[in-house]
Order: sequence, then structure tokens, then C-alpha cells
Amino acid sequence: MLLTTSTTKRVFSSLRANSPLNWSNSSIYDMALLSYLIAFGHFTSEICIFRTAKINLPVLSPVIVSSTYFLNCSFEKLIGTHSYITYLDVKTV
Repeated sequence: MLLTTSTTKRVFSSLRANSPLNWSNSSIYDMALLSYLIAFGHFTSEICIFRTAKINLPVLSPVIVSSTYFLNCSFEKLIGTHSYITYLDVKTV
């Protein structure tokens, strides 16, 4: 059984909050990617395996967000570009 403590909540939330600000730091990027994969696995197991959650919007929203983020980051890592870095590095005259 996976226990969620206030410390793990703070670690995962700070990771997710800091990862968009530090796209160039690959270790933070990879840890955020892993945290979204863990969140996806957790909510999917609650719905499909343990059947302790009903399928409704408050339960599906973390599944949709985590899977979308994971797929987007995996694709960007695969092709070697980060769209946010390219967008933020544009200098205006």
C-alpha cells in the first residue's frame, strides 16, 4: 500500500511547479516526467484495479493531465526539442 504523506505531496507539487520554469535542467525535467507517470499509474490503478474510485470528472482530470503531460514530454524528449525552450528563448528587438 502506497501511503501519501504531507512530505510526498510537497515534493511532487514543488517538482511539478518548478519543472516548467527549468526546462533546460534535464534532471528536474526527468523527475517531473517520472512524477506524472507515478500519478497516472496511481489514479489508473484506483479506477481499474482496486475499483475504489468512480469514473467522474474529479477522478479523470488527473488521469488526463498526467497522461497528456507524459506523452508530450516523452515525444519532445524523443525528438530532442522542447517547445517551451524555443518559445522562451526568442529575443525581441
